[in-house]
Amino acid sequence: MFYDMACNYESKSENLPTLELIKQAVDPNSGDPSNVMFEQYNKIEHLLDSRYYGKETTFGFRSDEKITKGKQKTIQTFKTIRNMASLALLGVNFTTIEVGYLDALGAMIAEGFGGKYITLSDIGTSFI
Repeated sequence: MFYDMACNYESKSENLPTLELIKQAVDPNSGDPSNVMFEQYNKIEHLLDSRYYGKETTFGFRSDEKITKGKQKTIQTFKTIRNMASLALLGVNFTTIEVGYLDALGAMIAEGFGGKYITLSDIGTSFI
């Protein structure tokens, strides 16, 4: 695992200066302000931000991009859906805990009736 991380770091370290030079070459502020160059610049910048610098984006929007009210409502809707799904999964988790507890209790009581390793009086004293 650490070997792969070291190789990944080495590869990124070798490629980063080249990508930074390419980004500078297609910078729309430095020369040709055509729309194609602007799109290429944004794609290279997004690649560097996400893969090399670890900057996260929110639903495909850059973190420093000005977000309109419509985009804000969309983001808030998705966050609400995500939070509701998390709560639903937590509810299922509590159900799983209860089922596991009741299953273990049933197995313990069945073992108490069998009397091979523990008896019902052992089970009674363990709950006190």
